[in-house]
This record gives sequence, structure tokens and C-alpha cells, in this order.
Amino acid sequence: MDLRERLQRLGVHKGIKHLKAPTPQPRQGQGIEQFIPGELVETEYGRFFLGEESYPLAHHHGDWPLAAALAQSGVGIFPLARDASLQSMDFKSAIFLDTETTGLAGGTGTYVFLVGIGYFEGDAFRIRQFFMRDYDDEPAMLSELARLLGCFTALVSFNGRAFDWPLLETRFTLARWPLPLRDAPHLDLLQLARRLWRVRLPSCALSSLEEHILGVQRSGQDVPGWMVPEIYFQYLRDGDPRPLQKVFYHNAQDVLSLVTLSAYLAQIGDDPFNGCLTHGADFYSLAKFFEAAGDSEAAVRAYERALICPLSEGVQRATVARLSLLYKRLGQQDKAASLWRSALGDGQLYPYIELAKYYEHSCKEYVEAESLVCEALALVRSAQDLSDRQQLLGELEHRLQRVRRKMAKAAS
Repeated sequence: MDLRERLQRLGVHKGIKHLKAPTPQPRQGQGIEQFIPGELVETEYGRFFLGEESYPLAHHHGDWPLAAALAQSGVGIFPLARDASLQSMDFKSAIFLDTETTGLAGGTGTYVFLVGIGYFEGDAFRIRQFFMRDYDDEPAMLSELARLLGCFTALVSFNGRAFDWPLLETRFTLARWPLPLRDAPHLDLLQLARRLWRVRLPSCALSSLEEHILGVQRSGQDVPGWMVPEIYFQYLRDGDPRPLQKVFYHNAQDVLSLVTLSAYLAQIGDDPFNGCLTHGADFYSLAKFFEAAGDSEAAVRAYERALICPLSEGVQRATVARLSLLYKRLGQQDKAASLWRSALGDGQLYPYIELAKYYEHSCKEYVEAESLVCEALALVRSAQDLSDRQQLLGELEHRLQRVRRKMAKAAS
């Protein structure tokens, strides 16, 4: 028996003619419309799934009705955003956008597999969710997405400037489609949220704002954002659309939060002193923003409002320091001195130095100035961790000698 016969008896055959083609298995993913409200949309570029939901304007998302956004405009947002293009923004004709992607890295390898679009239409707020069941669905999805985006004049997102919108721009570029709304006003709510709540909240993520600012409590239908890509990849592998219900819910809730957060921020920008803000730390953050923007009058008012609210020790000290120095720059020396006196004795150096300057130059009370400089010197000498300790000692010694010369001259 030769080698060929022995191999044949063992079941080894030459070529592939004896192999049978595998029987194709039906993909369950084609039935996504059976689990999520929506339909398969046919386009000249293929098909994709479009989820659709509608909410009455009176629908409350947390503490706010959706209709609250219609009572606001870019005029209210502008003082916080400092973006001239937003002054003419109208939430009635704006798109509220949130995406779900295959990862956070960005670039051409990251796909946007779900695009949630919310907008006001008549007496309702509609959410449309553009979903690609597989990578081949992307051209069809983008074609219909472009058509819808072209019907609106402005864009609202959360971290959209840095993430969502650049990713969509990449997908449109690769598909050789012009990006709609390229030069339209774009309100990125994350930037405004950080200006207001970075001091008070441990995180300015949308989930944190929902919990601490908007009063939103998501149901058990939700899924953490970090799990979303893996759920999609699992769907691509097994075609089971049921776990995607949580992804669609997560995306829709994000879109609704954009609406109510926009309404709240616009109200704050329109008049932050009308009772919409109640936390001292928020007034402190707002005051810092106004001060950096050169609006000293609004900054003073916000700092003063912060000081009549409960504050943590750190924020209390920072508020007193910044307001006192702002008073000084505005020529309101007596108000500044009152705050410096209130800060004496808590281990800070600046109130001693500033009060010493005040008594020396404004009041000509050299004995008080000398005493304050001596106390400042004692503080610096007792502090071992000051990086500029020697420089401070030299400056204070120089100030002390000058004050004493003025004392001697006044006495003579």
C-alpha cells in the first residue's frame, strides 16, 4: 500500500472538491425593529435602522420640562459662553446631538454607530436615532443624517466640539460628503458646565450633572457609557439586538439632558441673581468667570452673593481673597480693608501685607503698618515650606525699614 492510499484511508483527500459549503445562519440583527421603536429605512445607498420617539413639551426630564428650553435663547447663553455666534441662536431651530461610538480614541478607525438627534417640532420634542446594523449601513445612515441636519441652523452638544463633531466630520469626509452645519453656531455645554460647577462637583460629566444639577434619575434600562462599545461589538458578533435597547435608552436620555441643561444654563446667563443659583460655590465660580471676562461689576456682585451663602473653608478663603483684591483694583479701599481684617489670624499671609500697605499709604497710620509687617515676618519665619521664603523675608524687611523711617519722620 503506497502513501496515497494510506492517507485516503485515514480520511485525507487532495483538493477541496470533497468539502461541503457551510449552511449560512440567519442573522438575528435584521429584526432590531421588533425590539426598538423605529423602522428600517431604504435609501439609494442601502438600508439602516432609524429609531424614533416623541415627547410632549410638558414632559419632565428631572426637575425641568422640555418646554423650558423654548423660553430661552442664545441671548441668555451668550454671557456664559462669550461666543458671539450664539447670540442669535434659537433652540426652536437647533439640533441636540449625542453619539455612541466604537471607542474614544478617535481617528479613521473609530465609527459612529449611533447618532441621537433631538429637535422641537410642533407641540412635541422628537428624537431620531440613526443606527448602523453593520459597517455596510454607514453610507445610508450618513446620507439621511445629512439631509436632516441640513434642516436646522444650530447645534447643541456635550463635549461635541472635541469629540462628537470631529468624529462625524471624519466619517463624512471618508464618505466624501460635505458636513452639514459646518459653520453653524455650536453650543458645547461641557465648557459652560465646567465654568460653573468644577469647584462644587467632583465631576462635570453629564451623569454627574444629571444627579446634582438636573435631578434626573435614570431607570434600570440604562447602561454605563463605558459598556456601550462592547455591547455593539457583541451585537455585530451574534446579531442579538436585545441588549441594544439599553444603548438606545442611554443615548435618548443624553439627548433629553442636553435640552434641560441648555434651558438651565440659559436662565443662569440671562439673570444669575434671580434665584436660579443657590450654592455659594456656584456664585464663586461665576464671579471668577465674570472677573476674567472683564465684567468687574457682575464679578463683585457674584462674589458678594457667594459670601452670604454657606461655603467650604477653602472656597470661603478664596472668595474673600479675590473679592478684596478686586475691591482694591476698583479703588474701594475701605471695603477691601474690611475683608483683609476678617482674614487675619487664619494663617494666610496676604491680609497682613495688604493691610500694611493700606495703613501705610492710604491712612498714614504707621504704627498699625509696623505691627502688621512684624506679624507677617513672624508668619514667614515660622513657615518652612515656602518656596520663595527668602524673597518674602527680604521684601518684608525692606517694607519694615521704610515704615519705621516714615514713623521717625512723622514723630519729628
